Amino acid sequence: MKPIKLTMSAFGSFAGVETIDFSALGDNGLYLITGETGAGKTTIFDAISFALFGEASCGARSDNRMLHSDYAERHVKTAVALDFSVGGKTYGIRRVLAPRLKNDEIRYTASVEFVAPDHEPITRDSEVKQKILEIVGLNHDQFSQIVMIAQNDFLRFLQSDTGKRVDILRSIFGTNALQQFQAKLKQKFKEADDEHAAIKREFDKHGIKPAQRAEYFIELEGRIAQAGACVADADARLAENGKEEQRLAAELAVGGELARKFASLAQSKQSLEVYLSRADEIAALADRRVRSEIALRRVKPLADEYDRAAKRLDGARIDHASALELLTTSRAQAEEAARTLAAVPSADDAQARRDGLRVESQQTADHFRRLDGLYSKNLDMDRKRKQLGAIVVEIEGLEKTIRALPPLQDAQSALAIRQQSLKRDSELLQTLSALQNDYNTIVKKQATLNKAQAEYETISKQFNDADSRLRRAEEIFFSNQAGLLAQNLKDDAPCPVCGSTHHPSPARVPDSNVTEAMVKKQRGVTDQARDARDRQSADCKARLTEAETLKSRFLKDMSAYASDISWLNAGNVVGDLIFKTSRLVDEQARQIQSEEKALDDLKISWAGATRKLDELTPKRNTLKAEADMLGAQFVRDAADILEGEPGESAATILSGLRASAKGASDDSAKRLAESESLLKRIIRQRDAAQAGKSKADVALSAAAALFDERAKQLANASGQRDESRSAFEAALFEHGFVDADEYMAALVGEAQLEAITARIDNHNKSVDQLARDIRRLDSETAGLTCPDVDRLKTQMDAVAHETKTLRDMRDEAKISLDRSRMILDELRKAGKRLEHAEEALVEIKELSDTANGKLDFETYAQAAYFDRVLRAANLRLVMMSQHRYTMLRKEDAVDARKRAGLDIEVLDSFTGKCRSASSLSGGESFMASLALALGLSDVLQQNVGGIHLDAMFIDEGFGSLDSEVLDLAIRTLTDMTGGSRVIGVISHVAELRDRIDKQIRVSKTSGGSKVTMCA
Repeated sequence: MKPIKLTMSAFGSFAGVETIDFSALGDNGLYLITGETGAGKTTIFDAISFALFGEASCGARSDNRMLHSDYAERHVKTAVALDFSVGGKTYGIRRVLAPRLKNDEIRYTASVEFVAPDHEPITRDSEVKQKILEIVGLNHDQFSQIVMIAQNDFLRFLQSDTGKRVDILRSIFGTNALQQFQAKLKQKFKEADDEHAAIKREFDKHGIKPAQRAEYFIELEGRIAQAGACVADADARLAENGKEEQRLAAELAVGGELARKFASLAQSKQSLEVYLSRADEIAALADRRVRSEIALRRVKPLADEYDRAAKRLDGARIDHASALELLTTSRAQAEEAARTLAAVPSADDAQARRDGLRVESQQTADHFRRLDGLYSKNLDMDRKRKQLGAIVVEIEGLEKTIRALPPLQDAQSALAIRQQSLKRDSELLQTLSALQNDYNTIVKKQATLNKAQAEYETISKQFNDADSRLRRAEEIFFSNQAGLLAQNLKDDAPCPVCGSTHHPSPARVPDSNVTEAMVKKQRGVTDQARDARDRQSADCKARLTEAETLKSRFLKDMSAYASDISWLNAGNVVGDLIFKTSRLVDEQARQIQSEEKALDDLKISWAGATRKLDELTPKRNTLKAEADMLGAQFVRDAADILEGEPGESAATILSGLRASAKGASDDSAKRLAESESLLKRIIRQRDAAQAGKSKADVALSAAAALFDERAKQLANASGQRDESRSAFEAALFEHGFVDADEYMAALVGEAQLEAITARIDNHNKSVDQLARDIRRLDSETAGLTCPDVDRLKTQMDAVAHETKTLRDMRDEAKISLDRSRMILDELRKAGKRLEHAEEALVEIKELSDTANGKLDFETYAQAAYFDRVLRAANLRLVMMSQHRYTMLRKEDAVDARKRAGLDIEVLDSFTGKCRSASSLSGGESFMASLALALGLSDVLQQNVGGIHLDAMFIDEGFGSLDSEVLDLAIRTLTDMTGGSRVIGVISHVAELRDRIDKQIRVSKTSGGSKVTMCA
């Protein structure tokens, strides 16, 4: 890959548009990118990296907001365009960051366009990255490591120890899988060790050592046999106690029943004596019951009848007096009604006059009705003729209106065309609105992606911090172990690690003590951080894929409506289309609404006019026929009155005759009404007087009959009262009562009498029952003595207590037996698992110790890569050092506590000895680090498929060289530019401007940096 032309706008240090034409620097050779510190020299390489991969070369500018120039306005777009060549073909790529303000914060929306020969432009970011990978052959990380050589980074790499160099080479050569394999072996060993410890803890909780488990098993079996014998003995004694309890229970049941009978006999005799002491009281109560029963059953009915007869006599006397008063009043009312009837006049004269007036009134009324009918017909005839004229005029107007209306079909056709157009535009608006929703969704997902990526950076940093802490803890821990071993070293005795008998510099125990538990804990924290980083990375990739997929689909759908659509202008384009389409739809809707209203009005006009015409035409014909018929009838009916053809004066004549006939008819009707009113009044008076007399006569007859009946009832009530009194007095005498007061003293109520009877009966029943119980109990206890129940209960309680004690002893023995059996079973199973765990632990420990030793798998694999790097590096170092220095890989570590295998030592041909790379001078270190960087670049190119890079950038590091070494370095780099390769040296060293003719100069200004070319 060789850059041809680079254009930057509002990028990094460059506020305006800056263009660098690399082709003007020639096809090969060195060129210098020079300028003050901070002017933006490295920004040029960042721009190339951003154009190709969408990322700057350094992590500090991973956020798009960091790429926007601080010198440019916030609303200005950041853009980078790069033309480059690969294999003789030229390609172009352009990336743009469009700012968007949201909640007072600037967000950048990225877009890309890649142009290749004989290929359609590609605008989807994921497809562009894949295409760049196919063409260039490098991903972003590889490109940053191979094409850009940062001297300061490789100086640190040169002087690092094996541990730090392993971390660096891991990211370069991708040996993560070996590291993970080692970690898995460690984890497997930890799991096996944890399982082995867990099984040992099962023995520890019982206080025994796993090696002594056989003796403990024998002891447990003895305990089990002893506990079983104890349980069997307790079961036998419990069976005997059960039989004794059954015997005592039976004896206690019989004795208790007999004791209850003796107690019941004594209680019954005592109760009988109490009842017998109440005999006189019960006898007096029985006498009282007899007297009360006679008074209630035999005397009281006669007394009650006497009271009722006396009450009936009092009522008969009151009714007789009332009947006498009613008879007197009815007789006076009958006499008054007869006098009123005699005073009413006769109705015959009034009726004769009424009949004569009725005939006269009928004649005048008939005459008036005839004249009124003729007058009405004449008026009706005139009204219909006027209506007919008005309808004729209205029909003529409707016909004129219908002829003036436009055709209905033309308006309907125009409206249908307009509606079809509105439907198409409405469907387009719905589609665009859906696309706008898709755009908003993509923007939200992009924001979520940005947030997830930011979280990834944070989580990744947390992992790196945790990993560094783990490495440091492991280093201290292993150093600690080495120090502890070194404390026991003795002269002439072999070292347990290296086997040497000479110990010139034994390791010391470090001041900080890190335990294995602390290392394990930190390893767990690091593993959790790694898992969190991997999960976040997978989430970011999934979100990126989803966002890119949605963008591609959106742009493909939008391309049908906008030919120049891209993601940068998508929001504005779809918004403009929606705005324009919405306005068009609204305008068409308003026009359709107006045309629909006009069409409805036209339909209403057509329908109204034709309907009215259809209604008026038959009405006109009907009115004409009716008017003609009324004229003929009027002429026929009024011929004898008008004496000729009716004219305009007919209405006047008929009106005069009608008024005269109306007066005569009204006068006759009035006189007839007065006559009928008088006749009705006379008839009503006579009817009322006759009804009053009839009513008074009926009332008088009823009052006389009532008086006779009440007199008889009074006589009967008096006789009944006398008979019932005689019967009551006879009953008193017969049943021994001196008078009514003595009877009332003996009289009680039915409930009280029942209570006295019940009391006497209950007393007698209780005496009889007690006598029977005494006889029965005397018979059942004859010849027996009362048993000692308390003694039996005491014996029963003693046996029960002994049974409970035996049962508790038996339960304790059974629990001990079951627990011993369970422990024996668990420990036998644990013993078998312990044997398997120990075998597995030995196997995995050997593997883990081998893989994670001083020269672990990953370091061993990296050593092979590193040897290739050193061979390639020495080709340059030998030349630049004038055959003095050669870098070698030192396999043995000076400090046994540290990892070994990737340490560098330098062979000095002047002395023939090797020394540490850190002992080189500043210029020598630059030469070694530059050679190391170039060697690493060569090996990396071979690893990624033999890619040959036509361009490289070397950043800084030349300031520490003297003139002679600087010449050697430039000569070495110049030799590397043979063929078509160009190498850009990024440096602020002034001496290089005199040694390298081709230059790209970057200068600072108050408004941003500027670029000038010197070819």
